[in-house]
Amino acid sequence: MPKWMSLVLVMALFCLAGVGTGEAAPNLSDGLAVLFLLSEEYAANVGVWSTCLDRLGYEVTFAGVGETIPAFDYAGAAIHADRTLSEIPDVSAFDAVFLATRPVDPGSIKYVAQDLRSDPATLDLVRAADDMDLALYVGASAFGVLLDAGLVDGRTVLCHSAFVKACGEAGGACAPSRSTAVPLRDGNLVTGTSWYAFPIENVEQIGRALDA
Repeated sequence: MPKWMSLVLVMALFCLAGVGTGEAAPNLSDGLAVLFLLSEEYAANVGVWSTCLDRLGYEVTFAGVGETIPAFDYAGAAIHADRTLSEIPDVSAFDAVFLATRPVDPGSIKYVAQDLRSDPATLDLVRAADDMDLALYVGASAFGVLLDAGLVDGRTVLCHSAFVKACGEAGGACAPSRSTAVPLRDGNLVTGTSWYAFPIENVEQIGRALDA
């Protein structure tokens, strides 16, 4: 069975249903390691991603510019990063990189993930991940990081509505990632909504990106 089909099956059984079987989740990691970049302030959807990735057997490393990442409003308690971005010399130890920042009002979108967007080391890591064809997931409001890293030109993507104009100017084929928009894959890059409205489709596209 292809890897992505296995990922979809596991997600259906454990994440979508949310019902325990009385047995430990099967270990499908096969060495799959995820670098999850957290911005100040992180959003509640990070917890959903973390739970699902953990159930899939992925090894998740949370990293940020600082050692502690404060929560956005209802997201919960502050997270102590596993490693700061300055402590990660390269992305060779990872198979996928995730960017999922907090939900925002379009009027304040320029402030979202500012710590990541203004950090040269972060942008270098994201570029390196793309150069190495690692699976790269970028949620709606995290799209500014992708723009600042210069990775939009020639890509077909979904992005936050506030970024659609800038996305087009950067050479991308862009559409707003509304809550009804299924995730979109272009090679190793998966873009989608921060609403996490499509758990099965998200994992399928990320699985395909890993296979690619």
